[in-house]
Amino acid sequence: METHLKKSPVNLEQEQILSIAQEIDLDIYQFSSDMQDSTIYEEIIQNFKHINDLGFYGTPTIVINNRKMFDAFSETEIENAIVRELSK
Repeated sequence: METHLKKSPVNLEQEQILSIAQEIDLDIYQFSSDMQDSTIYEEIIQNFKHINDLGFYGTPTIVINNRKMFDAFSETEIENAIVRELSK
């Protein structure tokens, strides 16, 4: 789902979301039901608020030794950050 959503516009219509769900073989009936469930919606909102309160604003966010890396796009960058932290 993530791969399809990254290739799509930010604001998708419900039909587009359901189409993507169908492409990746999700149970459309369960997925549609979950999309309408206010309990699930509230849980997602609370999780979103919680991660924002922790200072996470996007993915990927990598944490190494309590330091957040928002712009690590390669394995080498991540490895270098680990080496730097280990050498302290």
